[in-house]
Amino acid sequence: MSALLTKALRTRLLANGRRSASEPGFDTFPVVKLFMPDGQATWLLSELDDDDIAFGLCDLGLGFPELGAVSLGELANLRGRLGLPVERDRYFEATAPLSVYAQQAQQLGMIDVPDDHYIISYDTFISGYLPVNNHLDENAAFDGFMFETYGKELQHVCAQNRSSVWTLMDGDCGLWIGSGFHHVNRLGYFITKQPVNDRISYEVPVDDDNQEGEQS
Repeated sequence: MSALLTKALRTRLLANGRRSASEPGFDTFPVVKLFMPDGQATWLLSELDDDDIAFGLCDLGLGFPELGAVSLGELANLRGRLGLPVERDRYFEATAPLSVYAQQAQQLGMIDVPDDHYIISYDTFISGYLPVNNHLDENAAFDGFMFETYGKELQHVCAQNRSSVWTLMDGDCGLWIGSGFHHVNRLGYFITKQPVNDRISYEVPVDDDNQEGEQS
């Protein structure tokens, strides 16, 4: 099994591969994005077979991206000009079928995936950005992580580096946590140990399970 994939991603890719074999013209969303951190090569993969041969959009950085097959084993052993291995974009979420990415890439001569806005899971937010506990309220919502929008808690939030502040907001599609300090539709704030790049925005959809720590 390739170290480039999680078990969940591998399962999705294999399922797409089986469906593609039985449905001519099957056009699904890419599941994973791989890239060379010290080069220009990028792969958007949508399917996988039992021999770890993946299918997707392949861009070697030569100006001629194309749909094709690639061995995950070979990718795992590939090294760039600085000796760095291929990596997986942990925040990649496809927004269109593979054919749309392919058409755009062939027009541009490269794979172009917007990288200034990411949608990440709540679990990724917790494990990757490490929100700190609200030391001012032992009964704070979201398992003790959320700060209120008033009083001493707001003052504490405002005293933090803005790159470590996130805002809980109420939108048309429900609750979500966005990176940065926001006023509109705000319901609370989070402070994380891991700061974010201020040129990139993050969105964390929130469901009822994420709020189990909330106490009234």
